[in-house]
Amino acid sequence: MLSSSGYEADSAATAIEARTKLVSDLFSIILIDVRMPGESGIELLRFVRTTYPDTAPIMVTGTDDQEIVEEAFEAGAYGYIIKPFRITDLLVNVTSALHRRALDAGKGVLVAGLKAQAEKKAQLLRDLIVPLSQAENPDEEVLQRRVRQ
Repeated sequence: MLSSSGYEADSAATAIEARTKLVSDLFSIILIDVRMPGESGIELLRFVRTTYPDTAPIMVTGTDDQEIVEEAFEAGAYGYIIKPFRITDLLVNVTSALHRRALDAGKGVLVAGLKAQAEKKAQLLRDLIVPLSQAENPDEEVLQRRVRQ
């Protein structure tokens, strides 16, 4: 379905095979079946979220179980599809996951920028406070610094 919609797709029959492919290739999205040979899809989902945070996981299942849905989203799933599904269900989830992935990446860049600004301001404050605490007349020192600016 994904290939016919213009996406490059790969498949894995087991969680171990999926882990092996994740090591050797980069994936924007991973579709994970809740019930997989070897380990549960939820376990693989947790692994993907912690080890490959830039890969958006979408859970796929044949059972409509509210507990599993909640567990999947708490573990970091970007979407949830119940089988059998139509191609439109798949494409809506894939498109949504790709958009969220892009937003998350942008948020990471913004947070890093804010942290850098905060550290710069903190360093400026440290540079200002330490010399003032060592000055003989801190009030006079502040006035002189303001005049120099």
